[in-house]
Amino acid sequence: GVPRVMLSDTQRVYVEPADQQLTLKKNRDFTFNGRVRAGRFDFRGREFTFLYNDFKILLKNVDSLAMRIPGSQPNENGQVPNVALQSALQNLTGYLEIDRPENKSSIKKSPDYPRFTSEGPGYVYYDKPSIYNGVYARDKFYFQVNPFTLDSLDNFDAGGLSFQGKLVSAGIFPDIQETLTIQEDLSLGFR
Repeated sequence: GVPRVMLSDTQRVYVEPADQQLTLKKNRDFTFNGRVRAGRFDFRGREFTFLYNDFKILLKNVDSLAMRIPGSQPNENGQVPNVALQSALQNLTGYLEIDRPENKSSIKKSPDYPRFTSEGPGYVYYDKPSIYNGVYARDKFYFQVNPFTLDSLDNFDAGGLSFQGKLVSAGIFPDIQETLTIQEDLSLGFR
């Protein structure tokens, strides 16, 4: 019966446990599967652990990391809504620092938080049916993202969002070392 746990309203970080279940541990730590929303980033996966003293979430199995950026056009209320990127990072592991451990109440401003650090490679796949009828099978054609750290997840500069790594292209080309950036169609890619 736990639909949502707000961890920091200032940093806009909350969790939504799958099946509304989490396991409460000693010292307010808890484990869960489900979703973590941190600013404009949305992590979905399994085996997540919130550590109260460190004020961070260990993200052991991130199935997908979806991102939103400010749109280019204001809506009828004059606000610029966020729009979803068409590419997601998948199969990540890492941790999310919500705020400084001594600043759990967010009394002091911490504009560089929340902060995510990946601890291994992540992947962008191009096997959606909308991309040439899904011809690029994910086991042979993908972009492998190097480990990275992103800060200011609630107010980052979308123009500076980039991921270094390599394109593995099913033998079409030798592996290409490149940097993914946001393309005009809101996908992650390179020219």
